[in-house]
Amino acid sequence: MLDHLTWMLSDSTGIPPGIARRAGMVQETYGTFGGAFLEGAQDNETETQFLELWRKNPRRPLAFRFGYVDKDGAPHLMVTRPKAKP
Repeated sequence: MLDHLTWMLSDSTGIPPGIARRAGMVQETYGTFGGAFLEGAQDNETETQFLELWRKNPRRPLAFRFGYVDKDGAPHLMVTRPKAKP
């Protein structure tokens, strides 16, 4: 899928940051993410990657819900796209 991706909107159930980065993608975040809502997605490396991704990105507001909320009920959204070529 990443070989053909133009852009993708998702919540934290989307492509994990480590996989996206290795495929040459960038991920821009909106809203806040304090941890996974789904119990099966908590306390693992993927959740840690998403927490770090939201920490590193600029804070961008999100005034609506998209997909799942985080563990605190906060909406969050992520745009995954290829890195711009120089």
